Amino acid sequence: MPHGVVHLHVLTSHTRGGEVGVQVYTPPDFDPKAAKSYPVVYLLHGYGDEENAWVVSGRANFIADTLIAQSKIVAPIVVMTNGHPVPVPMGREADYSARNQAAMEHELLTEVMPYIEARYPVSRERTGRAIVGLSMGGGHSLGIGLGHPEIFGWVGGFSSSAPEGDLEHKFAGLLAAEAKKAGAPALIWIGVGKDDSLLERNQAFHAWLEAEHVPHEWHLTDGGHEWSVWREYLQEFLRKTFR
Repeated sequence: MPHGVVHLHVLTSHTRGGEVGVQVYTPPDFDPKAAKSYPVVYLLHGYGDEENAWVVSGRANFIADTLIAQSKIVAPIVVMTNGHPVPVPMGREADYSARNQAAMEHELLTEVMPYIEARYPVSRERTGRAIVGLSMGGGHSLGIGLGHPEIFGWVGGFSSSAPEGDLEHKFAGLLAAEAKKAGAPALIWIGVGKDDSLLERNQAFHAWLEAEHVPHEWHLTDGGHEWSVWREYLQEFLRKTFR
């Protein structure tokens, strides 16, 4: 089976005041000078991990290789960046999640994405951009993706620390009448296991989306907060994107 390549990058982030690691998967037969643009997936990790988690534990590169070889997906570029622009505190801090979420959104949109777009032939259209993640990264992807439907056309969250609080204000652009008609993401994919500690939080977010009549896919499966579940979810999500 042909294999893609995982490239390692380190860039200076003004958001975090230091360096950030970014891993980039390019598919087999990748042409850096191609006239076409490749769809791009921003794939985010969980709280206890770093930017290499989806390669080391998630096997995302091999999952993509297999699906490409089977002609089940459009070959994408996959970007995996570090999800802790705010350093992880030594002890519990009540506001860490909110501060890190805001910093992550700023770093991704204003630093990581421009860096990638300057170096890789990735799509700059919402129809060619996806964002998805697990646990903390699922919260990042849902918050950023649904908060910016004009940027991301495909959004997913696996066992996510799903958005809470004043969702009507947070996702005002998604709920606008014009967004519901034409500007909403083509896919909002949410999955969680029946034994996952974040089940109730995901159920609440799913119920809110239903109440607001926001089209989305809801997947309640067997399993808990574990990589075997997330690998399956990634395959399912990739099969639905860029179609």
